[in-house]
Amino acid sequence: MTKTIHQAGPLEGLVQRCSRCGTVLNDYTHAMVPETDARKPLGGWAEGVHVEVQFHEYYGSSTLTMDPPTCEPRG
Repeated sequence: MTKTIHQAGPLEGLVQRCSRCGTVLNDYTHAMVPETDARKPLGGWAEGVHVEVQFHEYYGSSTLTMDPPTCEPRG
């Protein structure tokens, strides 16, 4: 398992990236929603929060954390 902590940037269009390294945190490009929810905006992580992303052998998971980001900033 690998773990990286990112800082959520703004939801731009249908994609949300880490504001430090650019890693995609949410991508709603091909999301399907029930017709009754079609007018509701898709959400993402609140801008600025720290998101712990874990990759396991067959899947990934993410959760909020108070720990500081560990990703490498874009240079």
